[in-house]
Amino acid sequence: MAHIINKIDRESLKPGDHIYAYRKMHAYSHHGIFIGGDRVIHYTQTQEGLGSLLTASSSRRANPCPNCGVDSNHVRGVVKSCVDCFLNGHTLRRFQYGVSDARYLISWPGTCTTDCRDPPDNIISRANDLLNNKDGFGDYHFITNNCEVFAVFCSTGKRVCFQACSFGFNSA
Repeated sequence: MAHIINKIDRESLKPGDHIYAYRKMHAYSHHGIFIGGDRVIHYTQTQEGLGSLLTASSSRRANPCPNCGVDSNHVRGVVKSCVDCFLNGHTLRRFQYGVSDARYLISWPGTCTTDCRDPPDNIISRANDLLNNKDGFGDYHFITNNCEVFAVFCSTGKRVCFQACSFGFNSA
């Protein structure tokens, strides 16, 4: 029930926000960093395989997005897109940092942490550095190096996947 609280509208977005949207009937969520101006930096699979099966969508466009130019059929690694491409038709949510232990324990995995986030300028700087780095964020792995790990890293400097940890996987 607590995961419903994280729904937000676009007008509430602030640069540096760690945002996410559920996919495949809440089986997992896609995470990114809102950098302002209707743009999100996020991390997608870097190769074909299990990662692409988990993030593939049946609603892929045949042509690049007219708003941001992203071609969702060929995008790999760290990318910058419009909020619409990031959401892919799903509901916008904001990841919560600095929640109480009690709130963390009752929350849906991958929605919040007791850790504090860095200032927005630092978060956006990390995201842009990874976008502009030819090696990006490394090879995608659905447990140890995924979009949530990317967004948490940009926000805190730590590589953690709370979704994976909740199922007994160690993401570090």
